[in-house]
Amino acid sequence: MERSVALAQRFAAQAARLPFATIANQVVLNQVLVRFEPPGEYDRDILHAALASEIQREGTCWIGAGRWRGHAVLRVSVSNWSTDETAIDDAVTSLARAVEKVFAKVPTRDLNQRMDR
Repeated sequence: MERSVALAQRFAAQAARLPFATIANQVVLNQVLVRFEPPGEYDRDILHAALASEIQREGTCWIGAGRWRGHAVLRVSVSNWSTDETAIDDAVTSLARAVEKVFAKVPTRDLNQRMDR
């Protein structure tokens, strides 16, 4: 279990550096909840569902959309014995690609404020 927690913490640390990302939970187990909050008025459920769909379509990993404490989130669970640091890095890269692709559809004027985060 310690290994899965360490890998989940690795994912959280890297994902937190993505534009508009925050980690919604304290990563003390193998679960990571990532929330994206770009500026502007957007349906957060649709945004997170689109991110999850893009990640799943790509096939590098499986990340689901869900709700936690009333907020839309992406849910990551590190549970496979074969998951290693490279797999975590690849999963974050997949998430970054999904963010880039999905947020490309969000009006630029709203995103320019925080893209350099």
